[in-house]
Amino acid sequence: MTGREMRLPIDLTIPTISQDPLSATDFAWKIRQDVRRSYDLARQHLHSAQRHQKDYYDQKAHGTPLQPGQLVYLHSPNIPTGQPAKLHKAWEGPFTVTEICSDTTCRISRPDAPTSDSLVVHFNRLRPATNATQSHASINTPPTQTVEQTVEVPAEGGIAIPYSDAALRTTPNNQGGQI
Repeated sequence: MTGREMRLPIDLTIPTISQDPLSATDFAWKIRQDVRRSYDLARQHLHSAQRHQKDYYDQKAHGTPLQPGQLVYLHSPNIPTGQPAKLHKAWEGPFTVTEICSDTTCRISRPDAPTSDSLVVHFNRLRPATNATQSHASINTPPTQTVEQTVEVPAEGGIAIPYSDAALRTTPNNQGGQI
């Protein structure tokens, strides 16, 4: 259990002489070497697995190449604690691309504070901004339409006839007068 051979009942009757007795310091040194070897082996396997997962993720990478100075939105699917999921905005920004770090990553920062809070992100989480002045509110706002013509809809079927204000003011009985 503690680095020694287990003694059996037969050993009590017949004494055995161990061929290589280990002292406590030798035993501790051997255990330390074994732990160090297993730690190094685990670290190598972990590094290899990380490299393999990164290569696989980068194979599935897609998107348009980004340029420094370009405005982008950052996808952040994590919902803050206490906020309802339906009110969470999945795209934050706009951010400015400050540096292209590799083929698949780049450094971004807020346009109003380019030196603070820079992030290095994979470009799968980025979407190019279409217009610098566009905000999230203006993206979701429908365009306003103006009504140019009024149509009278008759009750009980019939034909819908467009009319204007001028037609109301001029009637056959009252030429140009008030109604």
